[in-house]
Amino acid sequence: MRKTSFLPAIPVLLLVFPGWAETFSGKVVAVTDGDTIKVMNQGQAARVRLQGIDCPEKHQAFGKKAKQFTALAWS
Repeated sequence: MRKTSFLPAIPVLLLVFPGWAETFSGKVVAVTDGDTIKVMNQGQAARVRLQGIDCPEKHQAFGKKAKQFTALAWS
């Protein structure tokens, strides 16, 4: 009888159900790059990565355009 290991499924489950995710609302005070913003949370700017968004970083090609697009979306 063959044994089945469930270890490969654990990292996938952690990505699907991130236990560290937090929900809050606040004002967007800065756009770091195309997929990262800063939101005021309890008097401090919290760094927020936008889920499901993959943009070039500032130093990569089109990074500046990605940041501008995100800034327009949150203005």
